[in-house]
Amino acid sequence: MEPSLLVQPVSPSAPPFVNAAPQPSIYGDMCTQIIKEQGAILGMSLAVDQTAAVPGLKVDPLSLQCTISGDGRQVVDDLIHVYSDFFGEAAVEVCRDAAARLLSQLPPAQIPALLR
Repeated sequence: MEPSLLVQPVSPSAPPFVNAAPQPSIYGDMCTQIIKEQGAILGMSLAVDQTAAVPGLKVDPLSLQCTISGDGRQVVDDLIHVYSDFFGEAAVEVCRDAAARLLSQLPPAQIPALLR
């Protein structure tokens, strides 16, 4: 006896699965851009050293490629806070400028609070 295949019909009214969350790499790209811009001001070594205080952020010290674990929005906000604590409100503006081209790729609800 051959095993029968059980085929379940798909409801035409069921919405397809859509992953509305942005790719984690966009937040990693934001962090990379922010670190590069802060490095141009503070010096790259100091800018990279400051990232050690950011939970969920791993930075390759040579390429500056960032890997995010956890909530990408929170990681970006935490990175901005680190630079802000070190360099003041001017650091926040530098971060906004650095991330500006990537913000258009995110829905408003997914934009990190400090970049709004």
